Amino acid sequence: MTRLIVAAGGGGDAVAAAMLDAALYGDDNGRAVIFTYAWDRLLIDPVPGPRGPENFTGLEPITPAVWKVPAEARPIAPAGSTLPRLAAELPHTFALIDPGHG
Repeated sequence: MTRLIVAAGGGGDAVAAAMLDAALYGDDNGRAVIFTYAWDRLLIDPVPGPRGPENFTGLEPITPAVWKVPAEARPIAPAGSTLPRLAAELPHTFALIDPGHG
């Protein structure tokens, strides 16, 4: 069974969700699916508000309102996001919650 963790914020909350998964289940207990918004601090994303799928290239659809963020995904400038980097560095599946339709 796949574990599902919902990070209510953005990149920082997704990191916290990954840490919580490691603390509760250990590093060798499979990967979790972490649902999160793409909503980073102004240092990363200078555009206000959360990012939707239209603000990225390279997302993979999971459902009509949820998109997998692979390491190859990129935010469309001027928006920014830490989610592709997290997908590259951590063993979990990161799923973007669409703030407009999710």
